[in-house]
Amino acid sequence: MSKSISKSVPSHFQSSQAQVKTSKKLSSALRHQAENMRLSISTDGYVSVQELLRHSQFKGVSFQQIEECVSKCPKQRFQLKRSSDGVMFIRATQV
Repeated sequence: MSKSISKSVPSHFQSSQAQVKTSKKLSSALRHQAENMRLSISTDGYVSVQELLRHSQFKGVSFQQIEECVSKCPKQRFQLKRSSDGVMFIRATQV
């Protein structure tokens, strides 16, 4: 008689997987697809986080997930900045 073994994935691993997925979406959008996605890009490479989150590619992604991805990325692939009127922007950095 075989027992079924329940494999649960630790929450830190799930969080890590979600960060990797978000990071890959951000890299693709900010480094390669911004124009195709019709995102407005500033001269210094920033895109509005709000505009990014409205895009279908980012459905289900929250600002908090992006913020966590940016802050926990060991290679510091992205930068966030807040404009004087409180709007958040993000860009890919050179690594």
